Amino acid sequence: MILGNLCTRVCVFCSVPKGNPRVHDMRLDPAEPANVARMTAEMKLRYVVITSVNRDDLPDGAPLISRRPCAW
Repeated sequence: MILGNLCTRVCVFCSVPKGNPRVHDMRLDPAEPANVARMTAEMKLRYVVITSVNRDDLPDGAPLISRRPCAW
């Protein structure tokens, strides 16, 4: 799962831990896209399903960092 392990939404059907950026450290890892691509190559995977938490706290909702692994 990318974009951290805390979600900014409180969906009742989901078991992902919830977080508030005003209370929790929810900084993004700028190396995450490259790390996903590197591990995919090292494991010789042909297909990878990438899931993520919702990040409503980010101005762009994080689509740019989310799609970077796909560009590799």
